[in-house]
Amino acid sequence: MKKPLAHSFLCLILLALGSFQVFGQQIIRSPYLQMLGDKSVQIRYRTNQAINSEVQISSDGKTFNRIKRSTQNNTEHLVLIDSLSASSKYFYRIRLTTTQFTGDSTYFFKTAPAIGSQEKFSVWSIGDMWP
Repeated sequence: MKKPLAHSFLCLILLALGSFQVFGQQIIRSPYLQMLGDKSVQIRYRTNQAINSEVQISSDGKTFNRIKRSTQNNTEHLVLIDSLSASSKYFYRIRLTTTQFTGDSTYFFKTAPAIGSQEKFSVWSIGDMWP
């Protein structure tokens, strides 16, 4: 009578440990943009566990058909999105697991105008003087 109970308890423990690895992944530093240009942008974020993740890009916010995967398991993620069009709006989201996404309609950027363009643009720049 004690063996089935012990087996059930062991299965429950193994299931809980396996679930922790999958469901415990989360972004602990929200994504932010760096080095925005007319053809590329870098998206940076931090996760609580060293994982492979991916950034998905969409031009309409509905169909995320461009995917850039990280090449190593890291907690600090820096993903270069290139081959973009100038003066174009793109939406992005981050996938940590097969079903876990981070991103909504506020996760977007607009690439810079093409070099030599007369199009007007605005810049907001912030910095941190960390020693």
